[in-house]
Amino acid sequence: MTKQFFAQIALDDVSAKGSYGIGLQIGQQLVDSKLAVKAEAVAKGIYDALNQNPPALELNEVAQALQELQQQAAEAAQAQFKQIEEEGKKYL
Repeated sequence: MTKQFFAQIALDDVSAKGSYGIGLQIGQQLVDSKLAVKAEAVAKGIYDALNQNPPALELNEVAQALQELQQQAAEAAQAQFKQIEEEGKKYL
């Protein structure tokens, strides 16, 4: 999916505007989560779920990938905290 694809989506009625708002909320939550996600894959997952398409991956593969992403995010947060802690010690 490209910028051009998304630029063609009309946001001209209440359903489209509300749907866009839901997408913004989901996107902001993902940004805040610090998970390393790919927007196109997220969009495909949402598209498949809303259209009741069968999952593109086995559910155990999805669960494993989600667990790994969460672990990576936790490790990144821990490293960031440690860096902040080290910088804080410099001022004491």
